[in-house]
Amino acid sequence: MAAATTDLRDRVVKVINSCLGGAHGFEAAANAINDTACKKELALLGRKRRVFTTQLQTLLEALGDSAIESNTTGAGFFAQCWTTSDQGWVNPGQVYIGDTRDALLAECERGEVAAIEAYRQVLDEPLPEVTRQIIASQFRDMLRSHERIKALCGVAR
Repeated sequence: MAAATTDLRDRVVKVINSCLGGAHGFEAAANAINDTACKKELALLGRKRRVFTTQLQTLLEALGDSAIESNTTGAGFFAQCWTTSDQGWVNPGQVYIGDTRDALLAECERGEVAAIEAYRQVLDEPLPEVTRQIIASQFRDMLRSHERIKALCGVAR
């Protein structure tokens, strides 16, 4: 794989990791929260992140990678339902223990802010047009999702 392709692959893997962390984080949060409206919204956001992941994995396949699982920081790492804090998501279940709905939603918001930053960094780099379109579309959706999470946090206060 040429250096430019490897760099592109690494950038796509970065946003895949962010999406996988978000999917697991939102799903864990949805399972931990009792509020029906929040549960529904968080589950929806988790499903969206899985769709984003599939779209991005398709991009990787076009670059010659057969699957993200070949990367040691890929899907296997996220099977634990959290990523390291520098990648954004942590285990929402741990936040919820002894905490309130507010704390759980605040953790979801923090994770989404980290994901948005990961996308921003990738979009600041040179990308093929098709890759840029997909990542930019996902980025715009994440910005809207972040606003919904902030609104849920506001309702919780």
